[in-house]
Amino acid sequence: MASTCTSMLTTASSVLQSAVWRLRSASCLYDVNAWLSRSRLRLNASKTHVIWLGSSQLLDKIDICVVPVILARVTVSDTVRDLGIFLDGRLTMADHVVAVCCSCYYQLRQLHSVARSLSAEAVKAVVHAFISSRLDYCNSLMTGVNEGLLWRLQTMQNATARLVQVPDDVNTSLRHCGSCTGYLFDNESSIS
Repeated sequence: MASTCTSMLTTASSVLQSAVWRLRSASCLYDVNAWLSRSRLRLNASKTHVIWLGSSQLLDKIDICVVPVILARVTVSDTVRDLGIFLDGRLTMADHVVAVCCSCYYQLRQLHSVARSLSAEAVKAVVHAFISSRLDYCNSLMTGVNEGLLWRLQTMQNATARLVQVPDDVNTSLRHCGSCTGYLFDNESSIS
């Protein structure tokens, strides 16, 4: 009998906790909407995304999948995009790094086909405009990301350097870049 009561109390407690979360999130969104209204702006529920942020243990405890926003209901997302940055619930930046690398490799493939018909200075200008700007955009958010994600960004930068640099100078410049980022190649054959 005691174990049944304990499990009922635990279930009731989690239901009550979920209801409190729903009320708090609805109240927060109501306050945001009121603030926007005072500034003559409007919260667009069809463009609103909700994401829970926290550790994986905390995120596992949250069972709220739909949040009421004004007169609509918004599904909680695993990843959201804001100002071109992809954020996940644990703030690992993995989705953002994947998106940046895909975009940069696409631009690099496009530039590779026309690079031979451009001067060296024009190639550098185009690479800085299309690739370096993407790698540098909000790079301060990359502080503390794991080494695997940094390695992906580094390989993208290395591929870009190979397009811009004269072949004899590639290994020297990458060795210099490696000392700045913490990645240093063991031998010249690691870059082809």
